Amino acid sequence: MAMKLIREKTEMTLLDLAEGFQVRSYSAISTTVGKLNKLMGSDGKILADYELLRIEIDEK
Repeated sequence: MAMKLIREKTEMTLLDLAEGFQVRSYSAISTTVGKLNKLMGSDGKILADYELLRIEIDEK
């Protein structure tokens, strides 16, 4: 969720995120975010958790 939130809330590129998370390839970030998007579409609990985090971040 952190990768997706950072991607949405900043102007960091996939490469920037890969470096920040110490991932070898920026495509791993894209794949991970894509998997989360799919999970959020099928699991309401994951979607609710994500939305709660997003709201908490927006309030700060």
